[in-house]
Amino acid sequence: MQSPIALFNAKLAKTANHSATASADSLSGGAIERINDPHIMDKLLATLEPREEQIVRLRIGGPEGEAQTQRTVASVVGLSPGSIGQIEAKAYRRMRWVMNNLGTDAAVLDALIAKRNADRAREEEIAASAAEAAAREQDQKRIDARHRDERRRAKARKRAWERQLRKAEEQHQALNDEAAYLAQRIIALEGRSRVVRMFLPRNSEIKRLRARARQCGIEIAQADAGIAKLRSSPPEGPDLAD
Repeated sequence: MQSPIALFNAKLAKTANHSATASADSLSGGAIERINDPHIMDKLLATLEPREEQIVRLRIGGPEGEAQTQRTVASVVGLSPGSIGQIEAKAYRRMRWVMNNLGTDAAVLDALIAKRNADRAREEEIAASAAEAAAREQDQKRIDARHRDERRRAKARKRAWERQLRKAEEQHQALNDEAAYLAQRIIALEGRSRVVRMFLPRNSEIKRLRARARQCGIEIAQADAGIAKLRSSPPEGPDLAD
């Protein structure tokens, strides 16, 4: 079973064979063909994107476990085996570029890693800020929608209250009109002479009109109380002035 660094160098060499840039570097004598120090290998891996590093480490194995097949890695990270191969090849090309252009000095690699980490931190901060802004926007939209709903319900309550008040006032006016008519009718009948009333069947009508007038007075008082109650308790809700 090959060690992680042996697998790493084998894949690195395979990448070099398929890289025009690496081939040119090899011809010029500036290419670094293999890595012998596991610590340098770890630093090179740390220069990768997090998903690239995870895939490469799973493929070469290490202290955490044996080297995994593309199919196994694909099931772990949730990608297709073909995608695993593409990401792995890109990661090795990225590391070979670092080796051939920046070298394998630990301090240089540490500086590159620090820069990559700082860039990622800034990207994560920007993404977090954007997510927070989007969340605030969604919250505001929900609040605005809730206010619109409350306003619609308040308007509906106000319209219902106005209809109820208008109906009560109309009924009150109708009772007042009826009471005025009854009063006039009673006065007209009582103005006749007693003799006329004795011969004409008007006494029973006067009694009926007076009974109805008393009932009108009761209903008018009730209507007054109902209107006063309605006016004293208008519907509550958002400001409907506009």
